[in-house]
Amino acid sequence: MSEANRDFAGNVITEMCGVQYPIFLAGMAAISGPQLTAAVANAGGFGVLGGLRLAPLMLRKWLRETRALTDQPFGVNVVPQFGGPEVFEAQFQVILQERPRILSLFYAEDYSADM
Repeated sequence: MSEANRDFAGNVITEMCGVQYPIFLAGMAAISGPQLTAAVANAGGFGVLGGLRLAPLMLRKWLRETRALTDQPFGVNVVPQFGGPEVFEAQFQVILQERPRILSLFYAEDYSADM
């Protein structure tokens, strides 16, 4: 691998995440589903499922669908404040059981307009 490629394709981020390229799909609600997440992962980037607004059973379904579409690492993004502590706890239990490579959390100060 040339020095230029090493800077882009082989660095601490790619090694930590287990991917070929430091390209990350944002975990966008209703957009970053299993198909897109797996496509990014299969292309050498890091796909992230958008878990916002997903009920725990649907989150589990999406994690399993993604795993069926790729053998590459991927992650999931959730927003702890959305739905309240009970929903986040249930989502978190699913994530612990399904074990995506990375969990990313998004913080929003006020979701009252969405509820």
